[in-house]
Amino acid sequence: MDAETLNSSLEGAIYIPFDDSSQEEEEANDALWCSIPSRDLHEGPVLRLAEYDKAWTKCYARVQDIIHEFQVTLASELIDFVVNSHLADEEAMPPFQEIPAAAVIGDPTSRALIFDVVQARFDMSNDHDNAAPVLSCQLTNKSCTNLTTAVRSLVSGFIDKTSDDGTQMNLDPPKRHKGATNLLPYDLELLCAWYADVKEQHEQSPNLLVFFQDLESMDSTIIQDLIYICSLHISRIPLIFIFGLSVSADYLHASLPFSVLSVLDIEHFQIPGGMPLFESLISRVFLDPTYHPGLMLSPAVFELLLGSYTSQTASLNSFLSTLQLCYMYHFSLPLSVFADNNLLGTRNARSAIKLLSRPDSEAFSKHLCAETWPHIQDKQDLPPSMSWSAQVSQAHALVKQSKSVFFDHCHKFRIGFRVFLEMRTFLKENGYNVHDLSRKFPTLVALGLRGGLHVREVQNQLEFARKLTLAQSQILLIRIYEFLSTPDVGIVEEEILASIEGWMDNLTEITETTGSGIPSGASTPAQDGSTHQRGSQRSVSGTPNPAESASNFQLVQLKELIWNTFDTWFASHLKSFDELPLSPIWLLRASKATATLLNPSLHFTIVSALIRPQPILDCACCTDPQNSLADLPDTSVLFHRYLNSGKMINLYDWYESFAMGLEGESRGGSVNLGSRPHHSDAESDHDAGNDPLRTPRKPKKVIPRTPKKKIRSGSDRDRDGSGSEGEDEYGPEWKREVQARFLRSIHEMNLLGFLKQTGRKKDHVLRTVFDLLE
Repeated sequence: MDAETLNSSLEGAIYIPFDDSSQEEEEANDALWCSIPSRDLHEGPVLRLAEYDKAWTKCYARVQDIIHEFQVTLASELIDFVVNSHLADEEAMPPFQEIPAAAVIGDPTSRALIFDVVQARFDMSNDHDNAAPVLSCQLTNKSCTNLTTAVRSLVSGFIDKTSDDGTQMNLDPPKRHKGATNLLPYDLELLCAWYADVKEQHEQSPNLLVFFQDLESMDSTIIQDLIYICSLHISRIPLIFIFGLSVSADYLHASLPFSVLSVLDIEHFQIPGGMPLFESLISRVFLDPTYHPGLMLSPAVFELLLGSYTSQTASLNSFLSTLQLCYMYHFSLPLSVFADNNLLGTRNARSAIKLLSRPDSEAFSKHLCAETWPHIQDKQDLPPSMSWSAQVSQAHALVKQSKSVFFDHCHKFRIGFRVFLEMRTFLKENGYNVHDLSRKFPTLVALGLRGGLHVREVQNQLEFARKLTLAQSQILLIRIYEFLSTPDVGIVEEEILASIEGWMDNLTEITETTGSGIPSGASTPAQDGSTHQRGSQRSVSGTPNPAESASNFQLVQLKELIWNTFDTWFASHLKSFDELPLSPIWLLRASKATATLLNPSLHFTIVSALIRPQPILDCACCTDPQNSLADLPDTSVLFHRYLNSGKMINLYDWYESFAMGLEGESRGGSVNLGSRPHHSDAESDHDAGNDPLRTPRKPKKVIPRTPKKKIRSGSDRDRDGSGSEGEDEYGPEWKREVQARFLRSIHEMNLLGFLKQTGRKKDHVLRTVFDLLE
């Protein structure tokens, strides 16, 4: 097909043949980009993509399970609301009957999951629970573009869904006779007739549930008309509305008039979210001893997740997007190919070593050997000259050993952190809620990941534990023992469990000696008062009991032994992950580019591109370090003059300064990027630079200002013939070109928001950006 046919306006359609080159792009998408290509394996991108897919799928499934469990309570409340909605309306008079409505407020992703849970529950449980069956449909923004489409979607959402299969509520579809229905598909009378037919087939009348997925994105005029029409038929069809809101229920009162709100019986449901959701996701995905995600959080990734969730968007989508970007960056590192195993896609370790010994894998193998060499023990026992295959084999074996060490420490870290939180909770329950125990969960997690939790928080916490009474110490040890004795934890904590059992026996003996036992519940101030009462009686009598004094001394020594042992135990469980060999392979990493992708600085990017467009343009003339102002784009030249001006800019002076910057382009010369639009200071600086006895004066920042009455304006200079010398030197064509380029650049800056009009002077504009030209 020739160019004339393609450009012809008479052609109704154009056929574009298939291009096979797109298949190469699809094949390239089956691999993952590498941050260090020179150190990557030949098959590294494909292997790392498979590892990423496996790790992220596991993590995403875990998050979905947590969210599903997190929303079960709210879903149950919504189900009870729907089931019991029309029970109270059976005895109500029709003029006063309202439409039951629920306003579900929260994150759109969590809200969609809750709606799916509610809908699935009614789809599966319509044959039991002795409740009226429920039939549901969903309305979205696309199905409510106008009132006719909205009513049609509402009617067809119930009729078509049941008439196609008849299995949603185990209700038989209504019998249809030829010519028996003349109602339009967007008439609610059709829904009333269908409902009357379905109601006759069953003893209990079904309820009709309507989901409004995102009410804020729908036209409020259409929604209020739809609600009003439905209210006219509420006595014949038991409708129930569930509105999905993102921010607040105030949107209903702001968008719907009182006449529409009066026909709705609204009940509010708040989706759990905020920091409780964030803490639950972090603790159950990465800090749960019963679950192993495959990768462990690093302090940088946790701070990135926390900052994105608290400062930008506190939503599940934001959390998942940030976490997924961190996963993608982590698996762009060459050594992340060992995240799951050290087989490199082969069948056994021998084949993997052969793969590493190949010439095309030499760069990767050298990188692997360099990383493993500092962690090799007994280096003096190694032969002086090892073959390359032996070095690769040794490094490959160390990867497997390091993985076992890293995962064992991850498991111990999760156990130690949970015991630390359990002890902290117990101390707060017993009145030790002081400033030293007031740090929140995110701060504790950040300290733990850095390895500073034992140095700062554990020491303070153990000091409070030493002050506990005998009964309180017994209760705390029992709670710790119950947690550590679970099947997933007790396997690696047999030593501390045996120590706790011995301590409990010793505490029991002391209890029998002193005559105080473990209370049925938590310790109370009355128990402490009884101890003080015995002490006061002993002081009055003046004859202390020797056995009781020995027991108290023994108790002090035992408590010191217990918490000193826990101090050593915490030190071994809460140490930093950076101390472990080859920890970057399994420690989730993030870069500064990840944060930039999530929250890009548009202002900084635009200003930097206008000041220094060389990295973006990537052309030969702009990448020259000795480039001139005339070699830059026109908008960049104008922006340089913009930054050298004051708050208010005279357009004519700005134009003259812009024209001066382009004089070097017309002459074929160059103008320094730091040249100013005024001549007096530049000439004085030039003279000062030529005089060796005179210190060069720093040029003042001369700002083009509005000419005063005594100073001639630009138009007067034009009439006198004392304007720019370039106009006579280059001719009218150059002047018109400069004017056109100036107008185009100033319009571009106006579109970017750098200019603001002023009502005082029409030939002036105001600056909106005050960055420095550095």
